[in-house]
Amino acid sequence: MKPPVSSVPLRRRRLPRWVAILGIVIASLPTAAVVLAFPVANHWVHSNWSQFRAEWESRGEIFELEALLSPTPADEENFAKAPLIAECYEQPPSLSQEHSAHDHDHDHDHDHDHDHDHDHDHDHGDAGRFHGRLGNLNLFEAGDLVPPRPKPPLAFLTGQPIDLSLYLPPSSDEAGAAPPLDRARALFAPHEPLIDELMAAAERPSAHYPVNRDNPSASLLSHLPPLIQALHALRIHNLMLVEAGPDSAEDAAAHLANTLRLIRHGTASEGLASYSIRTLALESGGLEVVWQALYRQRFSDAQWMDIDRELRAFEFGPRLLDSLRFERAALIREVENGFDRRSQRPFSVPPAWVRLTGLMEYAELTQRYWFTDGASGRSLTSGPQLPQLAAIEQHVAGLESNFSNFVLAVGVLPVHDFAIRSRWIESQRNHALIAIALERYRLTHGGLPERLGALVPDFLPEIPAQVVTGEPPRLERLPAPDGTDSVEMTSYRLRSFGDETGLGDPIWFMPSAKLR
Repeated sequence: MKPPVSSVPLRRRRLPRWVAILGIVIASLPTAAVVLAFPVANHWVHSNWSQFRAEWESRGEIFELEALLSPTPADEENFAKAPLIAECYEQPPSLSQEHSAHDHDHDHDHDHDHDHDHDHDHDHGDAGRFHGRLGNLNLFEAGDLVPPRPKPPLAFLTGQPIDLSLYLPPSSDEAGAAPPLDRARALFAPHEPLIDELMAAAERPSAHYPVNRDNPSASLLSHLPPLIQALHALRIHNLMLVEAGPDSAEDAAAHLANTLRLIRHGTASEGLASYSIRTLALESGGLEVVWQALYRQRFSDAQWMDIDRELRAFEFGPRLLDSLRFERAALIREVENGFDRRSQRPFSVPPAWVRLTGLMEYAELTQRYWFTDGASGRSLTSGPQLPQLAAIEQHVAGLESNFSNFVLAVGVLPVHDFAIRSRWIESQRNHALIAIALERYRLTHGGLPERLGALVPDFLPEIPAQVVTGEPPRLERLPAPDGTDSVEMTSYRLRSFGDETGLGDPIWFMPSAKLR
C-alpha cells in the first residue's frame, strides 16, 4: 500500500547567498577580463610606442608632421596661389554642394562604421572636378594633339630628333597640308595667352600646398590632373619653339627654363605621389626638350646657363628620403588619431592596440630599411639603397593579410621599382648637365674637348658621378660620317658604365653637327 501523498507543497532549498554571489562573480570574470584587458593593453602598447618614438627622436629622426612641412610663403610669392593654379581648387556651387554631401556621408560612415586609419591615395581630383582655365591646356583630350602609336623611343637614347608631325592629328587634305611647324603654330595660337600666364606664374619664387594635418592622406592636390596634361602640351609647344629656328631661340630658352620651374613648383607638395610625378615629368617634359635644343644648337651660352641652373635645382635621393619621411609622419598621425578614437570604444574591432602595434612594427622596419644605413645604422642623408628597398618590400609581401599586418601593408609603399627608374632619370639629368657644358665649351672654343676634365671648373664645378656605382661617366667621341677628324664634326656619346639599376647602361647620344 502506497503512502498517502501530502498536499503540502515542497519548499525549494535556497543556495547560500555567498554561493550565488560567487556564481555571479565567476560568470562575470570573462566580461571583466575583456573590459580590463583592452585599456591595459592599450596603455602598455602606447607606452612602448612612446618610448620607441622618443628614442629615435633623440637621435635626430623626425616623426612629427609639422616639422616636415615647408613654411607658407606670402600669397604673391606662392605658385599655388597664382590665379591659374588657385582656380583648380575652386568649384561651381553645384559641385561644391554635391561634394559637401559626399563628405558628410563619408564622415558619418567614418565615425560609426569603419576607421580608415590611412589611405595613401591622395585626392588628386578627378574628371568630374572643376579644374579652372588650366584644364583648357589638355590639348590631347580636346583632339588638337594626338599621342603617337607606338610611342617613339627617347631622343637622347637614339640620337633621332623628335618629329612634331607624330603629335598632330591627320590633316583632312594631306596633299596640301601645311608643314608640321606651321600647323603646330596655328594649333597653339589660341592658347598662347594661357601659356604666357602659366610661364609667369612659374617665375614665382616658391610653391606651397596646404596639408590636412589631421588626415594628411585626404589633402587635396586638385591642380595635378590638369597640370600633368598641360605639361604634355607644353612639351610639344617647347619643341615647336626650338624647331622654329634662331628667331624663336630667346622664347624657346625662356619657356624651357620656366617649364623646368613649373615642373618643380607644380609638384612641390609633400609625399611620394608628387615626387614620382616630378621625376617622370622631368624626363619627358624637360630632358627631351633640352636634348632637342642641343641637337639644333639653338641657344647662347647665357641661355644655357639659365637652363643649367634650373636642372640643378632638381633633387632625387634627398627628395625621395623627404617624401618617405613625410609618408611615415602622415601614417603616424592618422594611426595615432585612430588610436585615440578607438580607445574610447573598448569593444571596437580591431582593438586600438592592434593598429598601434602594427605602427611600431612599421616604424621599426622603415627605420631600418628606409632611413638608416643597413650596415652601420647611421641615419641616411640621401635616398635608401636599392637592396634595402627590395628587402622590406619582400618582407611585407610575405605577410598574412590580417588586422595585425594592416598598417605594414598600407605603410610600406612599393618604392623599389620606382626608385630604380628615378635613379636612371637622375643619371640622364647628369648627362644633360654634361651635354650642356659640352655645348658651352663648343660655343667658347669652337669645338668639343678631348676629355670631360676640360669642362672643370669653367663649365662644370665637377663631373657628376653615376648615382648607383659612383663611377664617373665617359665621353666617347665617335667618328664623323664623312671620315674626317674635325672636332666640330665629331658626334659623341656619354655613358655610365657599371650600371646596376636593372635598366641598362644610361647613354646620352649626340649625333654629329653635320647631320643637324
